[in-house]
Formats: sequence, C-alpha cells, structure tokens
Amino acid sequence: MAVEHEVSKHYDHSGLIKAIEAALPRSGVERDAVTIADPASVDEFHIGGRPATMELAGPSR
Repeated sequence: MAVEHEVSKHYDHSGLIKAIEAALPRSGVERDAVTIADPASVDEFHIGGRPATMELAGPSR
C-alpha cells in the first residue's frame, strides 16, 4: 500500500478546481466562456497528449 499512497500523495492537489479557476483569467479566459481546449495544458499532460485523449474517447465523442 505504500506505493499507492506515495503516488496518490504526489498527484494530490486538494484545491485543484480553485487553482484552475484562478489561472483562467491570467490566461485570458473568462470563466463563463471556457472551452474544452482551454484546460488542455493541465488536463492532457500525460505522454500522449490530446491525440491519446481523443483516441481513448473513441466513439464516445
């Protein structure tokens, strides 16, 4: 269980939503006008980026 705990601790950000909401205006994005592409830099940080996300989404798009 130690490995799982360490991984969880590494990726934990209890204030993630608030941090993203605070960063949007600094990026020139209004909260009420957010598009699916706006949070991509924090949402699609995995090695495959947006193409991997789109492939994984497959038919659900």
